[in-house]
Amino acid sequence: MHVTPLETASLWMKYALVDGLDMSLGLRHMGETWGDQENTIELPDCTLVELGLSADLGQFSDSYEGLRARINVSNVTDERYVTSCAFGRYCGFGEGRTVTASLS
Repeated sequence: MHVTPLETASLWMKYALVDGLDMSLGLRHMGETWGDQENTIELPDCTLVELGLSADLGQFSDSYEGLRARINVSNVTDERYVTSCAFGRYCGFGEGRTVTASLS
């Protein structure tokens, strides 16, 4: 029984829009796996899209030197997918679209 995908892959690209402002795009793929011990319930693969925007605020004003702002969006398309099942019955769904922001 495989409870984790045999294949996983991720790809991230980062692009500097202007000095101090970066945009990123990511793809995360999780291969198919099984949902029961007999390997009769196959859970399909899925690919998720991720986006990010990061700003070094010190590039825009000296008073903000050392301050960085970030916003990330995971599962941009709000893909509904199953992450795992126990005994072919109790299945857990992956996280939907999530937006996080940070200031450090």
